[in-house]
Amino acid sequence: VLQQVKIHNLEAITLDKSLFSAKMLEGQQALLCGCGCGWTDSTRQMIRCLIKESKVPLVIDADGINVISEHPEWLLEKQCPIILTPHLGEFARLCPEMDDLETAIQTFAERYDVIMVVKGPNTIVYGDHRFYRNTTGNPGMATAGMGDALAGMISSFCGQGYEPLLAAQLGVYLHGLCGDQLYLDHYTVLPHRLIEKIPEMMKRLSNEKDIDWDNKSL
Repeated sequence: VLQQVKIHNLEAITLDKSLFSAKMLEGQQALLCGCGCGWTDSTRQMIRCLIKESKVPLVIDADGINVISEHPEWLLEKQCPIILTPHLGEFARLCPEMDDLETAIQTFAERYDVIMVVKGPNTIVYGDHRFYRNTTGNPGMATAGMGDALAGMISSFCGQGYEPLLAAQLGVYLHGLCGDQLYLDHYTVLPHRLIEKIPEMMKRLSNEKDIDWDNKSL
């Protein structure tokens, strides 16, 4: 599978998680884990290692979040900012006894000192004791792999030096904006088409909203 990814996507950097070690973290600017990993013992070992060893922003998605739902106390061992990106089903595993979504998000985020990105209609970002609701996005984006694309965008902004909370906000907004542009002409928005839209929409935002991507300022 990894070889097929390399053939069709030259930009992708792939890693066999069975070969994962703490030494591989050296020289990284940001890390993303959990996408497509499976809810397995090897994923548990990788997540535990990343939380304990990473010194750079860490985005945890998909099965990484499922692992955290079993061991949320691991988050207290972190040495870096952590962004969790659950959809509503994954968040329900993190907080199975929640009565109110916003209260549960705030309680979990502050207990474990993490940034939360809870995906759904008007995706919620919580960090620095504040809620942010996204205004972009549409029903056509409810397709497989869309959350992986978002996690990658947030990770990319972290790797470029954006503060983790701002990286989450920009990633969520830009992700939805690209999806909205595609939804004008397509009933279903596919992740690979959304990714192709990113440079165009970043350029449009820089022209319309005075966003300085290079200096990481709004």
